[in-house]
Amino acid sequence: MLTLFGYEVHYFEDYDFGKQVRLMSETKILVGFHGAGLTNMLFMQPGGKVLEIRPDGTPVNNCFFTQANALNHHYYYVLSNPIDGDTHLSDFTVDTEKLKSALLCIETDI
Repeated sequence: MLTLFGYEVHYFEDYDFGKQVRLMSETKILVGFHGAGLTNMLFMQPGGKVLEIRPDGTPVNNCFFTQANALNHHYYYVLSNPIDGDTHLSDFTVDTEKLKSALLCIETDI
């Protein structure tokens, strides 16, 4: 879905820290699963957009909303479901229509 919308996919473990910072400084929209990788929004220019894919049914954890707000980024989220119930080690399913709707919303700033 993300590549259909023209997003690039990156694996930060393949990059040194300098390349990670440079890449994020050029990033306008960051999309990722709930986790430490979203902290890279710290290196985005103010006014960026962050789409968090959050596990459904977990206690409220708004750390990335709070970080985005403090950095003057726009924050969005889509809920996902762990395949085996474990929110730390599981693969997740994401409703593609909801993801598509969120991406359209982000791109049009509705």
